[in-house]
Amino acid sequence: MKALIYRKFGDPSVLEWVETNQLRPHVDEVYPVARAHEAHRHIEGKHTTGKIVLRF
Repeated sequence: MKALIYRKFGDPSVLEWVETNQLRPHVDEVYPVARAHEAHRHIEGKHTTGKIVLRF
């Protein structure tokens, strides 16, 4: 994962931000996998402000 981030951004400070939790994804909603259909509807509604996560 670290190597992928470095190749993508090419700046070692970005890797430091990830390691120190200064750079984190914004999670809009977490759904249990049994409600994946609701998560899909949420995305289709184009009202998301962050990532949609399925919890297994």
